[in-house]
This record gives sequence, C-alpha cells and structure tokens, in this order.
Amino acid sequence: MKNLFNFLQNISNKVKSLYLLWFFIHLILLLISGNGLSKFRSDFYPIKTSYHRTYFFDQRTYDYSEFMIYILSPTFIYFIIYLWRKK
Repeated sequence: MKNLFNFLQNISNKVKSLYLLWFFIHLILLLISGNGLSKFRSDFYPIKTSYHRTYFFDQRTYDYSEFMIYILSPTFIYFIIYLWRKK
C-alpha cells in the first residue's frame, strides 16, 4: 500500500492533466455513443467497425468495455514504468 501512495505522489501535474484530458475525451465518447449506457456489444472499437466506415468515430461500437480498457491501460502502463524505474 505504501508503494501505491508513493506512486501517486510522484506523478507530475503534466501527466495528471494529460490523463484527465484522456479520461474526459473517452467519457464524452461513451456518452455520445449510440449504444446507450446500459448495453454491451461484442465488437471492439477500433478493430471492429460497422457498415459506416466513413465516420471517424463509430458510435455503434464504442461501449463500457472500450471505455474501461482505454482508461485503465495508461494507468497500468505508467505504474509498470514506475516500478521498473524504481529498481
């Protein structure tokens, strides 16, 4: 638990602000997605898209699974880098 508190204290403000921006971008994408907030789909954005390939953001594919992966993966990567450099 002590490592976690040290990890959180060592994060710079620049990294925090970039992550906050990343979080709000994906939160907005989740809220405007055509799936609604209560549906899960088996497709994974951006690997699987629907028939509307002309759109930059396929609203029908993005749901909670993409949101969680895109939000939590930078945190895990940063934590692994932190632990790697600490040794």
